[in-house]
Amino acid sequence: MRVVYITAGAGGRYCGACFRDNTLASDLLARGHDVELVPLYTPTVTDEPNVSLGTTFFGGVNVYLQQRFSLFRSTPWFLDRILDSSWLLNSAGRWGTRTDPGELGETAVSVLRGESGFQRKELEKLLSWLRSRPRPDLVHLGNSLLSGLAPAVRQALSSPVCCTLQGEDLFLEALKEPYRSQARERIRANAEFIDQFHAVSRYHARAMRDYLELPGSKVGVIPSGIHVDDFQPRDSAPSRPFTVGYLARIAPEKGLHLLCEAYRGVARESGPGRTRLLVAGDPATDHSGYLRGIRKRMRRWGLEDSFQYRGSLSRAEKIRFLQELDVLSVPTCYDEPRGLYTLEAQACGVPVVQPRRGVFPEIIAATGGGLLVEPDDSADLARGILELQRDPERTAVLGRRGREGVRAHYDARRMVAATLQSYERLASPKPGRRPAESGGSPRRRGGLQVRDLGKDYATPRGTLPVLSGVSLSLSRGDAVSIVGPSGSGKSTLLHILGTLEPPTAGTVRLEGQNPFELEPRELARFRNRQVGFVFQDHCLLPQCSVLENVLIPTLVTRAQSNGGDQVRKARGLLERVGLGDRLEHRPWELSGGEKQRAALARALILDPFLLLCDEPTGNLDRRSAESVSDVLLELHRRRRTILMVVTHNLELAARFPNRYELRECRLHPR
Repeated sequence: MRVVYITAGAGGRYCGACFRDNTLASDLLARGHDVELVPLYTPTVTDEPNVSLGTTFFGGVNVYLQQRFSLFRSTPWFLDRILDSSWLLNSAGRWGTRTDPGELGETAVSVLRGESGFQRKELEKLLSWLRSRPRPDLVHLGNSLLSGLAPAVRQALSSPVCCTLQGEDLFLEALKEPYRSQARERIRANAEFIDQFHAVSRYHARAMRDYLELPGSKVGVIPSGIHVDDFQPRDSAPSRPFTVGYLARIAPEKGLHLLCEAYRGVARESGPGRTRLLVAGDPATDHSGYLRGIRKRMRRWGLEDSFQYRGSLSRAEKIRFLQELDVLSVPTCYDEPRGLYTLEAQACGVPVVQPRRGVFPEIIAATGGGLLVEPDDSADLARGILELQRDPERTAVLGRRGREGVRAHYDARRMVAATLQSYERLASPKPGRRPAESGGSPRRRGGLQVRDLGKDYATPRGTLPVLSGVSLSLSRGDAVSIVGPSGSGKSTLLHILGTLEPPTAGTVRLEGQNPFELEPRELARFRNRQVGFVFQDHCLLPQCSVLENVLIPTLVTRAQSNGGDQVRKARGLLERVGLGDRLEHRPWELSGGEKQRAALARALILDPFLLLCDEPTGNLDRRSAESVSDVLLELHRRRRTILMVVTHNLELAARFPNRYELRECRLHPR
């Protein structure tokens, strides 16, 4: 499947939502699906290989300036790109956490208004980019605060839209009135354009269904998952001293102060030197004094030597940190929807002690790897931790159960499988109803639709018919070969489908658009974006290197694209076609087969929806022809274009599942 997954960055900091979205996208890519993880506001930060795009939309600086100053709502896009640089966005994101909540509320509501908000220009940039890509089977929004995109995306792409629910209520409740109520109202209105919501837990599905007043039929549950194979159990020998751990953002709502109060009781009951408290996580810049207050309190209690703050950890450091622990506790002061840190601890065989709220009862019931205590009660939390300290055998049993339970219920592979099931259901045509039933404009019929196509040429002897009554319907991933005698109209048909010349009669629609209704400039943009050509003659520019030739189609789209990304993409394509060591060669230094492979890479650089090949092996010897054919069909399978090849090569034509012959002006199945 082809999926556009839109996620929100967290200002250069680690973020549970970013972790989950990146895990899901990376695993879908590993399964062979075409997924583009698109960051909004700031680049995403994860502790695993980041698969998000290098380009950030709705850059936080531009969003802020457009909210505050009307001048920036009409500045040219090339100027906006300067403000969207990654280093600036990450810096601004860290600074932006100190923004006044009232001002933040205004911006949140404006973004949720979509095309009627102050960030309309940012939405237009995103839509322009989406239209330049192959049409996705589905668009996935990372949270409901991005739902302002849904109406315009549905109208522009006619693709189904789904949305993850993963903790937005905490953000919304922090907004001042009237913005809190306005934001909730906008999300409810935008939900009409969203086909399905995926809550990250059963608890959160119920909570968000009620909080946002969503139809129950639209809210499903896909529990979070982690890459469990990375987390190995801690040393079986008990730690000395008994080690309590905390792994989360350093902020009041995560409850570190409650854990410190509970630890004070644990240390008093256990005696000097028999316990320690290890803490790790990103410090919240909007609560800069919180950690200082924690340290001051621990000094006052005489526990400074047993308290260690390890800072923000990489993935390898995090795993080693967890392996040092006897128990982990993050006693949140709110109803946590995800609890990834509890899954990671249990995956390492570390039992958890968590408050009886949010997702934690659900996780503990599934894994059996911990204890539940009363929320906001440091005395009961101390009691739970002491139970484990005093009973090492029970601690070991809980650790073993937790490790097995996480692998059984919260493996990332389960999350991906459930997500794919939902994607396939949403993307499949629904019998008896129009696909856009949930709201928005009815979905245009996609693919390539050719109806009663005709082409005549005027000659001194009268009208010469070349094509007559040609009809064809192809969907993404279809591959077609067309054979026929010279002069039968094969190349003419390709020229019309490629919008190089208009038909005399009939219609052509590509992704619902009749290109011949466009103005000349718009038609040229459409052709460059949606159609790739490979001709019998490679048509490479002799003065340019192979890499430069492949990049030529990107020159006219440079305003909407990142040059560095395009170069990386071109290099990747040339690697795929076997020319990774020919990047700086000139065309005259290549063999015939290598020239055609370079031409194929050039045709695919903009991810066209339709790839047209006119005798691509006509000038090649048998061995080179087989090599080019293999590469052509392999890339088609990977990229799921609509592929159409006209050829005299019957061996090549026979390799296609759909075969036609053009004779006497008409197209006949073979």
